[in-house]
Amino acid sequence: MASLDAFGGYPQRMKRKTWIRIMLGLVGLYLGACIAFGERLIHPAGPDPARPVGFAESRLGGVACWTLPSSNRDVTFVFVHGLKGSRAHWVNLMKALQHHGYASVSVPLPGHSGSDERVCTVGPRERDTVIAVCKAIREKDPKMKIVLSGVSLGGAACWLAAESDKEIADAIFTESAFASLPPAIDHWFDRVVPLGHVILRPVIWWAQFRTGTQLSEVHPVRGAAAWRHKPAIVAHVVGDSVIQEWHGQHLSKAVGVELWRIEGVDHSTGVSSARAEYLARLIALAETVSN
Repeated sequence: MASLDAFGGYPQRMKRKTWIRIMLGLVGLYLGACIAFGERLIHPAGPDPARPVGFAESRLGGVACWTLPSSNRDVTFVFVHGLKGSRAHWVNLMKALQHHGYASVSVPLPGHSGSDERVCTVGPRERDTVIAVCKAIREKDPKMKIVLSGVSLGGAACWLAAESDKEIADAIFTESAFASLPPAIDHWFDRVVPLGHVILRPVIWWAQFRTGTQLSEVHPVRGAAAWRHKPAIVAHVVGDSVIQEWHGQHLSKAVGVELWRIEGVDHSTGVSSARAEYLARLIALAETVSN
């Protein structure tokens, strides 16, 4: 006969089975939560914003971009939003640039509203999207100069594109981009829960399994180094709570430019909070490559 528990009379074997069921249930809940978190990472699309009046939607390299034409300039700005962002991030800046005679294009990243690609890879496919758009612009007009501009993940994609093709653009501007993905993800997870970079590690495993990519191999700083001493601006928000400022410092050092530290705003909000200086710096950058 099975021995009895001193307090309740339940057989010890039944008690062990109960605890095993409870532990398996908790493990299942934990892994389920990690899978759900991983799915949110690779499917970050929010509501699809309405295309503003005056903007066209044009397919460039198979990518559905919002475009705003220029009057007579030989420079086109290519804008790339960040994770959980959209093509609408750049609308006001694009209007201001049009007023100064510059054409611009706003690119939807994979896994976001407006993109035919439903999965975000936090680097590789985003890089390929940027390359496809820039090549399509050059195919239409080989003499067109391109200023490639991105924020957060979009900025990282710009540097990854530069690593793959050093002629992909004529100048690059990035704000609050990460220099290396692994420490950036560790920081994101630690903001969610203490020791998140350990507790939430299955999120990475799941995202890699679903996308077929190795997130540990995403290092935009290599692209910044490949772009060294070419026209560029690297900006970062002071006290950025999402992408720490040291990422911007590493990128600016790799490129060989001084870091523009944007005061008094939070992650990826420089374009709206420092609007006048943003516009002035972008125009100055465009003038350095204009024919």
